[in-house]
Amino acid sequence: IGEGVNCKVKMGMGYYEADEERPEEFPEETIPYAVKVYPRYKLNTSVGINKKLYDQVKEEVDAWSRLRHPNVVKAITWFEQHDHDKLYLMMQLADLGTIVDSK
Repeated sequence: IGEGVNCKVKMGMGYYEADEERPEEFPEETIPYAVKVYPRYKLNTSVGINKKLYDQVKEEVDAWSRLRHPNVVKAITWFEQHDHDKLYLMMQLADLGTIVDSK
């Protein structure tokens, strides 16, 4: 879907939890989602005094997971896959373009 300085964003398909409300456009069990993929070597880079990108990402995920607002993309979960040396952040897919594109 896209790429930034520290990660790539890919699209995938996932499943709803039983207690989650499904949007009308996805009545089936699966739903598209976006995944930020952070390579481990980039997470070890410094982003300030005594702070690694890994710490900054974990703080962002923690703050983001507590947000509940209709205009903010929902963070679903995050996980590390050590055999691939990557951290993944799974989030709601916002596929209507960028803020720059909207007018």
